[in-house]
Parts: sequence; structure tokens; C-alpha cells
Amino acid sequence: QQVFSSKSDWRVRAISATHLPLRLQHIYVSNDDVKDDASSYTFVLPKNILRHFVTAADLRTQVAAFLYGVSPPDNKQVKEIKAVAWVPQRGNNNSVELPNQLPKDDFLLKDLEPLGWIKTQALELNHLSPTDITTHAKLMADHPEWGPSSICLTAAFTPGSVSLSAHSLTVPGFEWGRKNTDNSPNPPVRVMTKLYSQLPY
Repeated sequence: QQVFSSKSDWRVRAISATHLPLRLQHIYVSNDDVKDDASSYTFVLPKNILRHFVTAADLRTQVAAFLYGVSPPDNKQVKEIKAVAWVPQRGNNNSVELPNQLPKDDFLLKDLEPLGWIKTQALELNHLSPTDITTHAKLMADHPEWGPSSICLTAAFTPGSVSLSAHSLTVPGFEWGRKNTDNSPNPPVRVMTKLYSQLPY
């Protein structure tokens, strides 16, 4: 009699995934090298939206979703995230592939502007990965509505907590990412840090 056996430890991963919402009791925001000047935007992410995103995530496989929101009438430098749009995707432990088309809905996304995308990662990095820079730059190139203020928000699953950091691309970062074909996971940090800026939220 044959016995089914799985090489991937799916039971342990399924149990671990059910504990992800508990990590939201400890949220850390990365404030190192934050660009905070008159032209930068501040992003507001409600905890209930973050909770729904993290609940649907996985510890090892990266997942992503598009962010939509609006500025309050009295302050155009603040962007309030109002919705997260899940799209079909394919992920692994190093990257996530998103479709070229953005979601469209005349009711759910009415009066909301695209603000960027949010993704998970298993480890907290002190830089934006080249894969993320490339994905973000190609989304910006394909969709003019994604302006220079669009962000890549990373949610890293650190032990017992979630660490958040938001980045936007610089002009050299956009050009580099748009043309990049090498997505090695360990880029030289001295080169990578000039390609993006970290934002307050």
C-alpha cells in the first residue's frame, strides 16, 4: 500500500499562517533614512486593511496587492489608503509576479487613485530588492496614472511582529528598473540605495 508524502511541510505552514494576524499586535515602522520634505507624501494605512492583507498572506510565499486611496480635502500631501485590490499572481519566496493590467471597477474603486502596491516578504531588508524596483518601475512605465509618488509598501514577517517600510523610486531608480533584466537577490547596497527613497507613513 502506498502512502502519500509531501516534500513541502504544508501542515506546519498552514498552522503558521493562521497565527499571522497575532503578529499585528506588534507593528514596527522603519524610520531609517526617511525622506521628509515639503514635496514628500505621508501615507496613512488603517490597521483593519493591514489585518485583512496579512490574514491572507503566507510566511514563505510572497503575496502582493494594489493600493488605492485618496487625499483628504484639507491636506493634499497626505494619502489615505482606502482599499487593497487583490489580483491574480504567482509568487515564491523571493518575488511575486503581478499582471500587466490594473484592476478596474466603477463602483469599488470609484473616486480612488492608485497609490502603489503592498507586498509581503519573509525577512526584513534594509533596502528595496532589485526585483521590487524592477516590478515597480515597469508598473509605472505601463501605467501613466502611477506617478512618481506611487509606493512599494513592504510588510516583513519578523519574529512575533510585522515590520513595515514604504519606498518610492527616484528618477535613476525608475530608469534602472525599467531596463533591468538581472534580478539577483543580493545586490550591492551602495548601488541600490540611490534608486529609491524611504517615505513616512
